Amino acid sequence: MDNLTHTLCGAALAKTRLGRASRLAPLSLVVGANLADVDVLSRVFAGKEAYLVHHRGITHSLVGVVVGALLLAASVRWIERRTRPAGEAAVPWRAHLLPAFVGLASHPLLDLLNNYGVRPWLPFSSARYFGDLVFIVDPWLWLLFGGIAALAGARTRLGHLFWVAVAAFSCWLAFTSDRTPNHVKNVWPFALALVAALRALQVGRERPRRVVVAGAALLVIYLGGLELSARLAWRNLLARTKPSEQVAAGITEPWRLAMRSPVLADPFRWYLFLETSEQYFVREVDFRGRTIWTWERGPRSLDDRRVVEAMRSPKADSWRYFARLPFARIVEHEDGGATVTLSDARYHFAQGPYWCSVEVELPPAAAR
Repeated sequence: MDNLTHTLCGAALAKTRLGRASRLAPLSLVVGANLADVDVLSRVFAGKEAYLVHHRGITHSLVGVVVGALLLAASVRWIERRTRPAGEAAVPWRAHLLPAFVGLASHPLLDLLNNYGVRPWLPFSSARYFGDLVFIVDPWLWLLFGGIAALAGARTRLGHLFWVAVAAFSCWLAFTSDRTPNHVKNVWPFALALVAALRALQVGRERPRRVVVAGAALLVIYLGGLELSARLAWRNLLARTKPSEQVAAGITEPWRLAMRSPVLADPFRWYLFLETSEQYFVREVDFRGRTIWTWERGPRSLDDRRVVEAMRSPKADSWRYFARLPFARIVEHEDGGATVTLSDARYHFAQGPYWCSVEVELPPAAAR
């Protein structure tokens, strides 16, 4: 998930008893909720190939959560000891450790919901698990987590300024992105106005637990509704009177459902990835099983001799480790050489290099 979601999740957790464990517990929860993404530094220092291997890696695993919680708790304890007012009792170790652990654990649990996947058993197993339930950016989760954090508990002037800044930032993200659906742009200002009005009316100030419980219930309902919507989309698509025209149109060989993927900010529409030995076919459908549009992604070209040669390159190791729906593109050069792009059909939509792809240059001798 994006880091705004993780931050707001940590802020919402800070409104529970965990946030009262110590003076710095809210800070520990928010920092912990983002700490796993320190692995993005792998791209800064070692490039794209290292990023494909290490992002959602050891820092997102159970071992990483435990080690990260110990380090974060020790750091927060060190800060607390040096900033504690004279005469104030020392905070026990567990009061630092528990918020740090929960904050860190929330990160891979949220990341598990999308189709990028997490590897929780590293370094003992590299098995990756995919939720295929939530888009990597979900404004409705922003609203849910942010609403809990903004409404539960006391109001302060600094808090008002913080939430104004968060609201402005979310509006900037929503209205400047070309991918934001129109219905989000239409609803978003009114949703923020509703949260602001509830905050001004002191809703949740005296009984923050009610807000937290209601928010947790809405989270369960939302995620459960997404799962139901996805299942209905696939079941209703197959149940149509001419399923071959709806599902397998243009497919002349055996196929299988390789993956489902949510549409950005639309709980009622899904991408269904159909896989054959040669290429991928993608269907965008709604929960009633109606096909919105279709497109092909391929050919996969994995058996092409030039792709086989490219896959012997050290660069291909990172791609092979990362790719869930692998495919390759080949661009031939006038001198007889070729550029082979190894990529992943989950994310690579356009021709050319992409963040999830690696390019291997083959000299004429190797491309023949």
